[in-house]
Parts: sequence; C-alpha cells; structure tokens
Amino acid sequence: FKAGLMMNMSVINNLTIASLDKFNSMKFINSNIEVDQSIEQVIDLNIKLNHIKQSVKYLSGGNQQKVLLGRWLVTDCDLYILDEPTKGVDVGSRCEIYIKIHQLAKEGKGVIIISSDLTELLGLCSRLLVMNRGRIVGNFLNENLTEEKINNLMYGAS
Repeated sequence: FKAGLMMNMSVINNLTIASLDKFNSMKFINSNIEVDQSIEQVIDLNIKLNHIKQSVKYLSGGNQQKVLLGRWLVTDCDLYILDEPTKGVDVGSRCEIYIKIHQLAKEGKGVIIISSDLTELLGLCSRLLVMNRGRIVGNFLNENLTEEKINNLMYGAS
C-alpha cells in the first residue's frame, strides 16, 4: 500500500474496491458495470494510463492521486473528506482535482478539505475553520480572509 492505493493491483481494481456492492449481481461481480464505472472516472478525472487493467504503480504520482479520488467518487457519497488532496501533485493534475472539487460542491455534495496549503484552502473553500492545538480558534466565511490572518490564529499571534 502507498497512500491508500494497492500498488500491484490494476487501476480498475483500485477505482472500484470501495464500491464492490454496486457491482454485485447474485454474489458475482458484474465486470461490465465495473469497467464502465472505471472508464467514466478515467475520462472524468483525465487519468493518463495505457490501459484500465494497468498496474497503478506505473502511473505518475498525480495520476495515482486521481485514481484514489476516483475510488471515492465511484461510491457517490453525499460528503467527501479530502486530506491534502493535491500534496505532491504536479500543477496540471492539481488543477484537474480543483475542478472536480468545485463540481462536487456545485452538485450539492459536502466537501471538507484538510490542507496545510493555505493558498489552496483560500482558493477552494467558502468557509474555513482554523485550528490551534486541537481546538477551533476561527470560523470564517472566505471573504477578505488572508493567509496572514489564518497564520496568526494557527500560531497564536494576536
């Protein structure tokens, strides 16, 4: 395992492992539906690969991150909690992930983002909760909020 991915398994298996109940037909996996859902995520997230059955370990870091995001998108949840969704990801993949996060919010899905990248948070979030030593020290709508103000709250400056 690397960051939640099963590196020796295929892209399709990594995308669908959390949603196998959706593909279950009389105690068998309906592979046609599984493939369709996987291809939909590959197209939607612009995952660059040679083949859907390719081992995920051969993908770039950005594409691996998109596979992990795609896994949870297949579940079609009402709430997504994304912890450092773009950490270590190239600029192109970062932009594609941002677009998907915005789409989820537009669809009425709840999206909670945990990130140490303040620029990312200010660009993505409509509301920010700031924590210091495990306590919420700020709860703001993202209007005229600055990195400086957030840093002051995070590190205890007045």
